[in-house]
Amino acid sequence: MDNLDILYQKYNVLVDAGDNISQHEEDFKFILGAVKGSANEKRLASQFISKFFSKFPQHANDSLDALLDLCEDEDVNIRKQAIRDLPTICKDSTEYVPKITDILTQLLVTEDISELQVVNASLVAVYRLHPKGFLSGVFSQIENGDEVTREKAVNFLAQKLRVLPDQAWTRELEEFLIQQIRTAMTDCTKDEFVVFMTILSGLKVTKLVSGQQTLLDIITEQVDLTSTESIDPDSLDKLLMCVKYAASHFSPFVTSNAYVNYFCLALLPNLDTLALETPGIDLEILQYLAEIVASVQPTNQVTPLNLTLCQEQIFARLLLLLPLPPTDGMPEDEPSLQLTHVESILYAFHQISKHNSDFITANEERLKDLKLRLQFLARGVQSYIKKLRESLSTASKGTGDANDSEENKLKLIALKTTTNINSLIRDLFHTPPSFKTTLHLSWKPVTKSVGGQKTFVEPITTVVSPSSRTGKRKAIEAPSSDPQTKKERKFYAPPTGKFSASSRPFRGGGGFRGRGSSFAPRGGRGGRGRGFYSKRFN
Repeated sequence: MDNLDILYQKYNVLVDAGDNISQHEEDFKFILGAVKGSANEKRLASQFISKFFSKFPQHANDSLDALLDLCEDEDVNIRKQAIRDLPTICKDSTEYVPKITDILTQLLVTEDISELQVVNASLVAVYRLHPKGFLSGVFSQIENGDEVTREKAVNFLAQKLRVLPDQAWTRELEEFLIQQIRTAMTDCTKDEFVVFMTILSGLKVTKLVSGQQTLLDIITEQVDLTSTESIDPDSLDKLLMCVKYAASHFSPFVTSNAYVNYFCLALLPNLDTLALETPGIDLEILQYLAEIVASVQPTNQVTPLNLTLCQEQIFARLLLLLPLPPTDGMPEDEPSLQLTHVESILYAFHQISKHNSDFITANEERLKDLKLRLQFLARGVQSYIKKLRESLSTASKGTGDANDSEENKLKLIALKTTTNINSLIRDLFHTPPSFKTTLHLSWKPVTKSVGGQKTFVEPITTVVSPSSRTGKRKAIEAPSSDPQTKKERKFYAPPTGKFSASSRPFRGGGGFRGRGSSFAPRGGRGGRGRGFYSKRFN
């Protein structure tokens, strides 16, 4: 009788033993020894060990070691058999789910496509059996595994969590996942940060006010909003990445005070210097400030808002962007306005002044100066709006690609920008100033109802690559008139050349590292090295 026949015989004995199976320990030990036999013996041993694993708890460690030996076998078919069998252990022994998941997660590093598919299927099978134990095992490798395994584990979560069945996703489980991710994010790369925030934002619990606040706390842990010292490009890049995700979680119940304080007191006073170091960053900062300032809560005692100081800094930046009208009629040169910059800072001033309108009215000289500048701006903006509408009306009579040309799309963005500015000016010209106008910032995506469901339509954007950061950041600007046509006063000639869209692109460079550089020093993980791989089944 060959060993295969003996294996089948041992299997039948164990199956027939019923409640007396523990009396057949020697038969099970024979099956354990078969992992050192022929290829067919190994594959049979894998199936039999996993099936009877829970019946012989005294041999649990030996059984796991035997299966792990098979997972490292030179024959890919034997490895795949052992990987398929590992989830079987979890059916009757749920206490081993974290351990089995930990093992399977390490196997994600395989370069064999067919084997990787089996690993993925086994991980999903374990998840279905015990989601919490599954998450414990995956995050065990994210926290303690080598760099390659960590990357594979994070990628697995990014790809699979959104398609895994959500029936088992109780509030308790979601809160457990939040805590696991929060721990992992104390030391993460830019790409990992994006993955983790995407996962967290999709959880049901984060739609609640408490969940929104928790997400904001997690994001804020990545940055230092207390230091007012000079900020380097790397830290600024990291800050803006965090603000990008924080902005969507602010609300009347989740305050943006800490971020607005930092933007106004640390960034605005140094905006020109920062723009010299990173061209275009000034617009990005102003746009983010406009997005978050609407959620300030001056009465919040947990995170107080420096309302007066913030308002003064915003107002000072506004004056720098608003030209004074000429004092003797025709100006020598037409003003060249950065309209997207103006929209951003004017909206920020409008929003924060809701909470302290006396800032505008208390000082008569300041109010007079502001109104003169705004009046001059309004005349030019209204002229520009008229010419944009005429240009778009002419274009709309065309057909085909002409109607959808890049230039016309950018004209629409310019029209939205100038219309917003005009609406804000009207509010500020009321006596006393009014703050009733609500508007949609020109660079923000808008929602359209399609078939009863809301879909997002992105505005025109210009993607700035790391290599192009040395150039000026593109934005909507009011073009100056031709010096040869100064006989007729023209504040803003309609653009005849290339428009540039106001945008705040996702920036892949400029301070965020790729694989190998982190938000936080890796030393905090106990010196775990980078770039090294050691398969550990422990």
